[in-house]
Amino acid sequence: MAKIKALLAVILTIMVAGLGWWISSENSQLVSPYFLGLQLPSWNLGAWMLIMLLIGGLSGYVLSLLSYMKLMNRARTLRRDLARCEQELTQLRTASLRD
Repeated sequence: MAKIKALLAVILTIMVAGLGWWISSENSQLVSPYFLGLQLPSWNLGAWMLIMLLIGGLSGYVLSLLSYMKLMNRARTLRRDLARCEQELTQLRTASLRD
């Protein structure tokens, strides 16, 4: 299974690199965009598109990671509460047998 995942990761990397080359070669016009009032360097449009795609993808990953961590923290809290309730239930069952 690990070999299949590694193979799929390599294939995906090659496809993304090919897509990046294609975008870059089709959009070769030089542009120098402005960002927050600052003029950025002149690069071809394809490079700027790939940079923005990378920034957007990483931003989305980080934001989804934050919500994932929040959910994992909630699950950990619920597991702790469940263990405490099960322990209390076990104590109550053994206490009723002693009486």
